[in-house]
Amino acid sequence: MSERTTVETVLRHARGIVNLLTVPLDKTPEQHKQLIHSLAGPISAHALVSRNKKRIDSPSDLILSNLANDGFFFNSVLVIFDLIAAYEQRLEELEDQEKQFWNISHRAPNYYARTIALRFAKHFGRKKNVRPTFGTSSDGNHPSTEYGRALERVFEILEIRADVRKSAEWAISQLDEENWDPSHNPKRILLGNGEGTPSRIEGMKRITEALLEQKKVR
Repeated sequence: MSERTTVETVLRHARGIVNLLTVPLDKTPEQHKQLIHSLAGPISAHALVSRNKKRIDSPSDLILSNLANDGFFFNSVLVIFDLIAAYEQRLEELEDQEKQFWNISHRAPNYYARTIALRFAKHFGRKKNVRPTFGTSSDGNHPSTEYGRALERVFEILEIRADVRKSAEWAISQLDEENWDPSHNPKRILLGNGEGTPSRIEGMKRITEALLEQKKVR
């Protein structure tokens, strides 16, 4: 099994767990809400009893003990949220690598330079909410845009000996509008992909609020 297949499989199962164990207050049938509420208490209690029987011999033991003491059901779902975020980031990296290695023309490009330029372009777009651009100044052929100047500095720090312009222009060509405008991001949070589904941030907020509500009644 390839690394990408493994990551995609983990994400599919993790999202399935969250779909089963969360209760968005505005969409979930009352019967399912009651089912989750009735499940949260016993699961948290069993985890607490189990952890209390074990000695705390390491930092990991302490973390797990604190997690159980504060409400295992609630906290375990939040841990899965973090797991999903980490695996989504790795999947994005693997997808970027595939784009690079399957888009070879006549001469092999500098893959490392392209990887850095693309990751930085996506980071720049998310932070600035604008599409990165690249241009050169008339005096000296140096980068004239904010992204270009910053990327040139990144290359200097990492000692990348590659053409900044070519790397930047390739990276920009790989971007979609979702990379700088969150409203165009088709990836929806864990609740499905139907029309009218809330954005990832809004969906996460609703699920977190629902989990907090579950914790109050456990």
